[in-house]
Amino acid sequence: MLSFNTDDLFSFASAFQYSAPLRGVSFFPQGKQFLFNALVQKLESNKGLYLNHYSVASIIRNKTIELEVKAPDGSISKASGHHLIISTKSDKWSLIDSKHKHFNFSDGFRPVKTVYYPFTIFLGVAEKGLPQQLARHIAVVPDTEKDLYDHNLIILETGPPDKDKPLSKSKNSMTATVYLPDIEANWTREALGQEAFSILDKLDVFFPFLKDNIDLCDIDKSIDISLNYRKVLSPKYKVRNAFFTSFAAKSHKTRFKNVFLTGASLLTDAGFDAEIISGKNAALQVLQKGD
Repeated sequence: MLSFNTDDLFSFASAFQYSAPLRGVSFFPQGKQFLFNALVQKLESNKGLYLNHYSVASIIRNKTIELEVKAPDGSISKASGHHLIISTKSDKWSLIDSKHKHFNFSDGFRPVKTVYYPFTIFLGVAEKGLPQQLARHIAVVPDTEKDLYDHNLIILETGPPDKDKPLSKSKNSMTATVYLPDIEANWTREALGQEAFSILDKLDVFFPFLKDNIDLCDIDKSIDISLNYRKVLSPKYKVRNAFFTSFAAKSHKTRFKNVFLTGASLLTDAGFDAEIISGKNAALQVLQKGD
């Protein structure tokens, strides 16, 4: 079972309690960026090195791990260490082991499947078109008789209100997110365009003054962002629960003693929190090995 020990590690219970709506479906960008910046600051304050826009050119795994890293200007640097922690989203696993499809033995029996990706449209709206008591985050369910994932859930997020301006002149940002099955036909530009207008039509029922007060709405740009974000966003995963524990957690270990995994797909119920928790799990495992 997952550990409930909170010494230097967030407990699974806390992650589950404070994770995003519908556990593992989505996360709010501002919260994610805040946590990410805090982690980078902690890393650098402890003499760690954070590299942005670099790529891994080669990985040689023996008793130690040797990396070649390519900088934005094309120069190559080398680094070595006793262990490697690699993201489940990384496309560099083939550099370690090109002969096997699965990370570890259990993947053959409990493979992780991506079932939904979030699609978001970005709006600039006049505050006068929104209810005055509107919360920052709203879950809109158009049809209470239908399944939530059957085009029946819209999550709204608005920015903080501009209290320095009168309501008639105040502007705000808004995002509207739906969850679409990971099916190619749903992710064509034509299909996403139709989905965007469908979102606005559904919201019109709940917010009758919204459409007339939209100052900015670039559907094409929203589609571009959502297509690009598929590479980094936490989608809705599905994995068969473990037989003994009934948890959807997967091991961070691989067939190699000095290579460990991190990523939200290892803790499919914990949302974006799982990106952090799985990384701490892997780091603690390396520290416990002590070699």
